[in-house]
Amino acid sequence: MSYEKILLATPAYDLYFHFFFCQVKAPSQQFWDLLATHCGKAYEGKLVSPESDPRFAGKLVMHVRSCEEGRLRIPFFVGEDLSRTWVLTRDEQQLIQLKHDHKTFLSINSSYLILGIPQT
Repeated sequence: MSYEKILLATPAYDLYFHFFFCQVKAPSQQFWDLLATHCGKAYEGKLVSPESDPRFAGKLVMHVRSCEEGRLRIPFFVGEDLSRTWVLTRDEQQLIQLKHDHKTFLSINSSYLILGIPQT
């Protein structure tokens, strides 16, 4: 019997194998952890495809602003339009869900309202 066959047949190897491979995080957890390291940072980007779209005219900036347990909020600015926020959450299976929070700004008597709440 070769050394490799003896090693694979031992309970110690089985324990080592399970310990080592159980330490590997799921891909969704790895992505979440990596994105959370960017909390507090902002990044400017550019439109790639299509190369031009009037809905995305202006400077494009994402800001990983809020990193809470189970929720990441990433405002996405398009020029002076600050109405978009990407909201990432994790479900019971630890899969990442992406939602788009879009606030509508209404101009009334030179003041702005976000969802009916007066802003100062």
